[in-house]
Amino acid sequence: MTYSTNALSLGNLTVACLFVASSALAQATSDNDAVVEQEGTDNQARIEQAGSFNRAGSDDEPLFQDGIFNDLDILQQGSRNSIGLTDPGLSQTGLQNTETIFNRILIEQSSDDNAVGSVIQTSEGSVVNGANTLTIRQGGNGNNTVEVVRQTQQDGQAAQFATVEQTGEFNRVALIDQLANSNAYDEDNVITVRITGVSNGTIGLSDYAAQPSVTDSGIIQEGGNGDGRSNGNRVDMLITGDHNRFGIRQGGRMNDVGAITINGDDNQVGLRQDGTENDILIEPVDGNDNNIGIDQLGTNDARVSLVSSTATSSNGNRILIWQNGTNLFAIQVEGDDNDFTGDQGFDGALGGDNEARVAMTGSRNIGRLVQFGSNDFALDLIGDDNNALGFDGGFDAVRQSAGAFFQVGEDNTASISVQGDMNRFGFSQTGYSHTMVATIMGGQNQMALAQTGSSNVAFLDQTGQGNRATVEQN
Repeated sequence: MTYSTNALSLGNLTVACLFVASSALAQATSDNDAVVEQEGTDNQARIEQAGSFNRAGSDDEPLFQDGIFNDLDILQQGSRNSIGLTDPGLSQTGLQNTETIFNRILIEQSSDDNAVGSVIQTSEGSVVNGANTLTIRQGGNGNNTVEVVRQTQQDGQAAQFATVEQTGEFNRVALIDQLANSNAYDEDNVITVRITGVSNGTIGLSDYAAQPSVTDSGIIQEGGNGDGRSNGNRVDMLITGDHNRFGIRQGGRMNDVGAITINGDDNQVGLRQDGTENDILIEPVDGNDNNIGIDQLGTNDARVSLVSSTATSSNGNRILIWQNGTNLFAIQVEGDDNDFTGDQGFDGALGGDNEARVAMTGSRNIGRLVQFGSNDFALDLIGDDNNALGFDGGFDAVRQSAGAFFQVGEDNTASISVQGDMNRFGFSQTGYSHTMVATIMGGQNQMALAQTGSSNVAFLDQTGQGNRATVEQN
């Protein structure tokens, strides 16, 4: 392989560029190696490779651009091509203490069995005009991989952008990681993922999407400054297909996961947010046997919709939401055999202001809820055999079973509306100034209500035949 080297001196500024020779820029044969090494300012490079087993960046000779305004395009047509297989296979570094740093990478692989190993973008200076931008597109029938993508904004307010698009089967995105040291509220760090196919992820996580410790096929946005937080993180994800599994973690302020759209069956997503003013929107989950786990710490808002846009319902889905702080979650379900669990706590001794809204239409659905702090809960259920787990008797039996709802704290309110037959629920309020209103329409329903503390109000209205109720106030 040949190279051409050019050096241009402008006063004290030296621009050194090491390019692949023009005869190698558009390679039509197989098993080619391309290396780019550029230092200075206004670096630009483009690599085009056609055929199989082509490599851009190797273990011995990584690709790198080190300077200001780095720009790199890599286009590979064919199968089993690779880019930067191991760290530091491909890297861009913006010079320190410069306000005009900008790194951009475009990678396109248009066939099967292609691999992107390690891509690292670093902006070291105080950046106001632009930081890191990366786009990876992998097409074909599948077996493409993205192992490690890291973007770091060391000192500044500019946004970072990473986009990964994959089509086909058995594709893998192992890690996309954005780290930003910023105290600004007006610039978002954005990761966009578009997955079309089957078994992308590939596998990992598990029930309630691994109750989210996450990282399996991980998407991570975090901060590294004094308080360990960054600002304005956003993840947009569209999954079309079956058996896809991903984990998302955000640390910082004003985090936003919205919207995640899932079209398919047996998909899993685990999400964790640590910070303040966090939002998660998953809408819709259109399919069966999907598994979602959400863990939020701070001031949180999570909304999940399992409402099918097709003629069929969404069945057998499982949702877990853990929230600690000042919390809101809303779940909407249309289908059968769905399962939700909600746990809302408070941050330290400061208490929490929790609100939960659940609307379910279908049969054999199961729900559980625990709230600590100042709580508000509303359940609107239409269907049969919900929470029908075989318990009988009073509240002592109910409280040991799934299908129980607990509120602990003060000024708790619960509003329950159930239409259908063979539904079974247990509600408990502990503390003071509680209000509970339950309306049951149907037959063979069981309801157990318990209030412990002072200034409590309970109202239960049952309409139908064979209904049973137990009310305890202490």
